Amino acid sequence: MCTHGRGGLHDFLVGSIAQQVIAMGKIPVMLIHPQNNDEPAPFNCQELLVPLDGNPDHELAIPLASSLAQICGTSIHLLLVVPNLGDLKGKRAAAGRLLPGTMTAMLEIAEENAAQYLSEHAARLNDQGLHVITEVSRGDPADRIIEAGERGKADLILLVTHRRIGQEAFWAGSVAPHVSGSTRIPLLLVPVREST
Repeated sequence: MCTHGRGGLHDFLVGSIAQQVIAMGKIPVMLIHPQNNDEPAPFNCQELLVPLDGNPDHELAIPLASSLAQICGTSIHLLLVVPNLGDLKGKRAAAGRLLPGTMTAMLEIAEENAAQYLSEHAARLNDQGLHVITEVSRGDPADRIIEAGERGKADLILLVTHRRIGQEAFWAGSVAPHVSGSTRIPLLLVPVREST
């Protein structure tokens, strides 16, 4: 699906058309931005960026990344962003304001655990013959994902999403709408499977 990623009040209130499609569907959706010229650039997937956050629901990205990497001969860049105190959203932001020292300590522990978490996933992917690099970063998750994609020259960002849009996405601190509206890197959004 082609998206302009322009944002604005309409997208804040109800979400972009692309976000609405993702919210209603159950299959992955690839978002691409229109090219500035008449000739579309060829898609050559050499670097796949896979942001994780420790949430088991989001680990759905790992087998999909493995399949894509094997088909395309792509390297996988696993990224986990641990927010700083000022980057927290929703309930975690409120807890951070009430107990800043405790929340800061919890975030530092999360950063220490993140490297081990990523290395375990990387080891399983390496066992499949895949080239994997891991990175732990601090800051706003969406901003760090975009930065890592541009710095690493990612050809595709694979994100698992809970399909939140508009105001709901804003208040939940959803990363996918911010990333999709702020990067020109193709984005593969994979909806979280609903539990039955």
